[in-house]
Order: sequence, then C-alpha cells, then structure tokens
Amino acid sequence: MKNIIVVYDNFFEYPSTVRFKALKQDFYYCDELDNVAVADKEDDDEILEIFKIGGQFPGQRSLSCEKILPNIYDEFYKKMSAFMPNDNIKINALFQKQTNDDFRNIHQDGNPSLAGVIYLDKTPAFNTGTCFYKHKKTGWDGTTEMPKEDDTEEWEIKAFQMAHDNFEKHSSIGNKFNRMVMYDANMIHCAEGAGDERLTLAFFVYSGK
Repeated sequence: MKNIIVVYDNFFEYPSTVRFKALKQDFYYCDELDNVAVADKEDDDEILEIFKIGGQFPGQRSLSCEKILPNIYDEFYKKMSAFMPNDNIKINALFQKQTNDDFRNIHQDGNPSLAGVIYLDKTPAFNTGTCFYKHKKTGWDGTTEMPKEDDTEEWEIKAFQMAHDNFEKHSSIGNKFNRMVMYDANMIHCAEGAGDERLTLAFFVYSGK
C-alpha cells in the first residue's frame, strides 16, 4: 500500500477573498448538468466548461476556476506547480459546496493522476475533512491492481468492494481553513462530513497539456 498524501497549510495569500469570490459564483448539482448543457447553453465553449464539472459528485460545483476567476486560478496554478516534477500537466479546479444532506460515498477519482482539495471554511465543523480507506479483507487502497477471483467479472468485484461496509478508514486529514490536501487520485477516499456547509476548491491533475 503506497499512500501519497501531501498537506500544505496557508495556501492562498488572501484566502478570505478567495472564499468571498467563490461564494458569489453559480453552483450546479450534478443532475442539473445535462439539462443546462442542452437547454440553456448554445456556445460550444460554454458547454465544454459545464462538462468539466464532472459526472457524479456530492453537493454542488462551480464552473472551472480558470474560467470564472482567472486571477485566483493563476495563483493556484503557480503554487501547485512547485509540487509537480515537471510542467507537463493540466489542472482542472472547481469550487464545491456540500451540506450534511448530500450523499457521500467512498470512491476513486478515475482519470487524473493526482487530486485534492483546498479547504475554504473559516470555522470548519468537526469531522469535515477527508478520509482514506482500505479494503478490510485484502488491504486494497486503490493504488494497486484490484484483487479479484479468476472467475469473477471486474465490475462485479468493484461493485462489491466499493460498498462502504467492506472498507475501514486508515488515514484522515482534518479540515483547516486554507489547507491544501493532495493525494494519488486512485486512493479510495471520501469527504468525512460537511456540517451546514463545506466549501472547497477541488482540483484534478492530469499528465500532458
């Protein structure tokens, strides 16, 4: 099991301004996106920005930070570059709001090589950080090939293994204002909770520009 987790505090120079501007943006639930793209957006570039939000996620997300708040994105990208081995990367970053009412499940982030969040709650509720999990029986944490029986289809194993009861928490990073947490996107993880509202800048790092 190789756990790649980076924690960096005091990320933005003016985090209160980032928070203020983020909350002024439009946010979308994932089940709104198809209707928005089809009914309201005729411009191809704008539809592309909506699709960048992602398919399934808890709560609401904004459009790409690069698109809606480019100055904040520039600061973000410059600081993130210091953590990268080279500049041949692409980073998609979006603001995300969650509440206690939103459904959260353990998951992997799929195609990106790295993923993470920057917490933007000035006074975060307890137990609203990010948790990482491993399979109780096999110890699988997502960073290696999925264990499976020879006669079982992979989708069946994944559907079984990603059931929350089959996993146990092995690491937890607390929610602290202006803290950046970055991890291997294959690691199985979940937001621990949200309180009344949990605001983050979620980001996904891809190889190649």
